[in-house]
Amino acid sequence: MCAVGNNSRQIDLIPASLPNTIAVAATDNFDVVTDYSNKSYCTDISAPGGSPSAVSHKIYSTLPDNSTFTCYEPATGIDSTYGYMYGTSMATPMVTSAIALVKQNFPSLTFEQVRDRVIGSADDISIKNPGIEVMGKYGSGRLNIYNALTETSHPTIRMHSVDVQGYKSLPMQKTSVPIDLSLKNWWLDCNQVITGTLRCSDPEVVIVNGVST
Repeated sequence: MCAVGNNSRQIDLIPASLPNTIAVAATDNFDVVTDYSNKSYCTDISAPGGSPSAVSHKIYSTLPDNSTFTCYEPATGIDSTYGYMYGTSMATPMVTSAIALVKQNFPSLTFEQVRDRVIGSADDISIKNPGIEVMGKYGSGRLNIYNALTETSHPTIRMHSVDVQGYKSLPMQKTSVPIDLSLKNWWLDCNQVITGTLRCSDPEVVIVNGVST
């Protein structure tokens, strides 16, 4: 289990990008990938990591180094070794807990099967994260522990990467732009042919060839 980091960058950090790890990005309370979370195609899944916008949007957590990191609790009038924090290091323990719960409930599953169940049952949050700078870089979606414990195995196909070829900025009007989209199946193998259709709700955009099998 590895956090992808809090550098607000498009970057593959080690160890999160290494094989056989589960790389976790952070979302806020609106299922939007946070500004501080790194974005990477190596990300496997996202989970709530809190937001600095308000105390109520942060995660209540133990604090590191009990001797020096304390948090004054007005309700009790004493210092506490608990406090409100945010970051991908808040999101990662949630996925760790989900892995442990799935393994406890399905003890015969291998690591790969447990991982695929947790990742493959995540909620799709693509509609909340439409920007090209984040598309496909938050893994399969936002962690859903209930789904991981209750859903039967099924293919889970989500956007994995997008490449607007040759363009680093918005294209001019009446310009043809080649776009490569990559989809990834995060769970059970799919043994049937799947056809994908690309659509756009913007009347100014015409998709020339948006069907692929």
